[in-house]
This record gives sequence, structure tokens and C-alpha cells, in this order.
Amino acid sequence: ECEQRTLLKCTEEQFLTAMKLSIEEGDSIDDYRTLLAKNIHKLQNALDICTKLRPHMTAFHTRCNGAIDKVGALFSDMAPEPAKGKPLPPGMIHALLRIPKEATTCRVEDLIECFQRNMDENDSIEKMRPYLEKTY
Repeated sequence: ECEQRTLLKCTEEQFLTAMKLSIEEGDSIDDYRTLLAKNIHKLQNALDICTKLRPHMTAFHTRCNGAIDKVGALFSDMAPEPAKGKPLPPGMIHALLRIPKEATTCRVEDLIECFQRNMDENDSIEKMRPYLEKTY
């Protein structure tokens, strides 16, 4: 299981202040509502996909023993054009996985959390599963 994260706690006043500060001058509440709804949808989509693809992510991780070069090959294969299939810049895979730059492997939790952080509303199970089933 992924590590439990400590939730940030704040007062209602702190929350409202943070929300007000996140709205740029000239934005309307409707603009903010649209942006917030889009981000909530993105996060929910990522959670749903990761929950359903967790066994596939775990199987991929097991097949490659969490090797950074294999995870990097997966990410390169999944990248949009024109980056698709090209090696990631040095250190990029470590930054995406949020692991030390000298690491040669990652934990399955690192991989799953990375996917969850970097998905967007256009990602889907059908789109991602074939990549996870490949051997790199």
C-alpha cells in the first residue's frame, strides 16, 4: 500500500484566504469554479485509473524489478509526439518519480504515485494498459 500522507489542516479563515489568494486579479468566481471543477475531474480520473490499473502497474514493476531504465523506457514510450520513444533527459525520470538521483530502482508506490500525479483528464485505462503490459 502507498504510504499514508499527513493531511494539511487549516482553519476556515485560512482556507478562505488561500482560496482568495489563488484567484488571479480579473478572474471571476465562474472562472475559478471552472478551473477547480477541471482539476477535481483530473484528480478523480487519475485516482480511478490508478485504482483499476494498480495490478497492471504492480505487474510491470515486478517484471522490471523497478529498474529506472525500464521505467524510463515506459515513460518515453508513453510520451506524446515528438518526444515519443526518445530517451528522457538525464535526471528527468528521477524527478518524475521523486526519488534520489543516484537511485537505480524505484518502489512500486513511487511508480503508482508518479502516474497519479501526472495523468490528465484525457488519460484512460484503455489508453494506458497496453503500455503497462509491454516488456521494456
